Amino acid sequence: EKHSKILALRFDVGFHKPVEHPSLQPKLDFDAVHMAREKLLKHIDRRFGEALVWYVWKIEYGQEKGFHIHWLVFLNGSIHSRDGHLVKEIGEFWKTQVVPGSGIYFNCSVLKQQYRSCGIGPLDASDPKIWSGLGFIAQYFTKLEQLVGRLVSGRRRSMSTGQIKPAEGQKPGPKRKTGLQLPPDIRRLVFGS
Repeated sequence: EKHSKILALRFDVGFHKPVEHPSLQPKLDFDAVHMAREKLLKHIDRRFGEALVWYVWKIEYGQEKGFHIHWLVFLNGSIHSRDGHLVKEIGEFWKTQVVPGSGIYFNCSVLKQQYRSCGIGPLDASDPKIWSGLGFIAQYFTKLEQLVGRLVSGRRRSMSTGQIKPAEGQKPGPKRKTGLQLPPDIRRLVFGS
């Protein structure tokens, strides 16, 4: 409710498949993936600063993909507007700086025109298709984990979210015509209730 415009970035990062590129596959365990994820999160935080509104990430492990991380990042849409370009920038940082030589990424923005209900790119709170798309993303992020549970060491998490900073005072500009009513699955993902 603090921002009149939101830009949603959706992307996945991972590692070359060991079968296709055995020499590029680093010795991966959950701790190494966690450290790489943490390095990428620090970059995202530094890169976007106050424009970073909220994020969620989830580490998964699949037989074909191995370890990979799903991301959904919300930015202040009054500051940023080119989701595809920004995801490419983040993905290239992953490939060249976080896991040089072994990193891969997928930019979901390149396919957003194909989604029936798209919850990525510039978001309009009054568009029901946006909420449907975000609901699909929320369900996807909260589905049963792909074998990662037994691979988690210690008290590390395989999924987490950022904290939404509370609005300070009233938002400038005209009030919205309707109150913002979040669907239950999105409310659970964002606020945990």
